Amino acid sequence: MRLLFEDRLFRGFIAGLIGGVIMNIYGTVSWLLGFSQIPFWQWASIIILGRPEVQGVGQHAIGLIGHLVFTGILGVLFAYFLPAVSSKLYLFKGWLYGVAIWFFIYSISHLFEVEGTFPIQLRTATSNVIGASIWGIVLAWALAWLDKKRKIG
Repeated sequence: MRLLFEDRLFRGFIAGLIGGVIMNIYGTVSWLLGFSQIPFWQWASIIILGRPEVQGVGQHAIGLIGHLVFTGILGVLFAYFLPAVSSKLYLFKGWLYGVAIWFFIYSISHLFEVEGTFPIQLRTATSNVIGASIWGIVLAWALAWLDKKRKIG
C-alpha cells in the first residue's frame, strides 16, 4: 500500500476523489435545500447517459461514480501541474483550478447545448461555483497532505 502513495498519479487521483466526495456532499445538500436545481452527480449522469431525465437508482449511481472518477482524473492533472508552477500558494492554485474547470464545463455545456444543463438559474450557477471552489481547495489540501505523508512515512 505504501508503494501506491509513492506515485504522484495515484496521490493526485486520491486527492481529486477526496475533493469530489466533499463536493458531492455539498452539492447534494444544496440541491435538497432547493438552492441548486441540479447536483453535480446529476450533471454527470446527463453527460454520460445523454438524456436530461435522470431517474432511478442506477442512473443516479452511474452519475455519482462518473463524477467521482472525473474529479479523480482532474486531481491527477492538478498533481502534475502544481510542481510545474511551484507548490507555493497551493490552496489559491487549487481554488483557481476548480473555478477554471467549472467555467470550462459550463462553457462546453452551453456551446453544445447539452439538454438538461441549460439554461441554468443564477442560484444553481452560484451553488456550483461554490462547489467547484470547495473541490479545488480540498483537492490542493489533500494533495499537500498526501505529499507530506509520503515524505514522512
